[in-house]
Amino acid sequence: MNKKFIIMCLFGILIFSLNDKEVRADINNKDIVTDTLNGNHLFTSKFERANSSWCTAIAVGNNSFLTSAHCIEFKDSKEPLGYVYPALSGASMPLSYFAITEGITYKENSQVRVDDIAIVKSSDLNTSFNYYMKDKELKIKVVDKVDDLVGKNVYTIGYASDTGNNYQIKRRGAITKNWNNAFKVDVSASGGQSGSGLYLEDTNELIGILEGGDKNTAFFTPITKEIKTWIDNNK
Repeated sequence: MNKKFIIMCLFGILIFSLNDKEVRADINNKDIVTDTLNGNHLFTSKFERANSSWCTAIAVGNNSFLTSAHCIEFKDSKEPLGYVYPALSGASMPLSYFAITEGITYKENSQVRVDDIAIVKSSDLNTSFNYYMKDKELKIKVVDKVDDLVGKNVYTIGYASDTGNNYQIKRRGAITKNWNNAFKVDVSASGGQSGSGLYLEDTNELIGILEGGDKNTAFFTPITKEIKTWIDNNK
């Protein structure tokens, strides 16, 4: 075996290895976010439940936050449910916190994927939160047909247990399929991310809420016309 052939084989192996790493990096594309006071990072919050577990929530009003219904056991409640920390980043709490005293599910006791949405609320007055939220509003796109958005580039922001539970994690991917009227997206999901928002990359509009997934795939409940009306009536 001559030296030229050996060098070519080694070069080919190196290129294959580099390309393989690049593909895996794309699949697991994520950023740890430290500047949380801009864009949709500002609305993203950590919801620490009374049982010490946590979810992600999204500010939709002065003291109301959108999350997954399974984060409050699929039940309406007017009992203390935990605390929400808006725009939390590591040890920094730029917008203080809210004590959550009410939970409202989209459809109580329904564990169907497309119903897995809830709003949690507080009676607290948070001046720093209101200051930063002044003249800012979460952009929500009503999803008429899930199929119309298949192939679209998207991103999600949440507090993932596998990369540091107090830091926002932004993951990028694409909608790959209509999965029983929910979005199937090629991003990983881990504990703590339930309730994370799904946003269109080109418009930054919220189109869904994360309800489950694994290291390769995440599933999001779409914001339909009915759900958008419910949000507006309960926030």
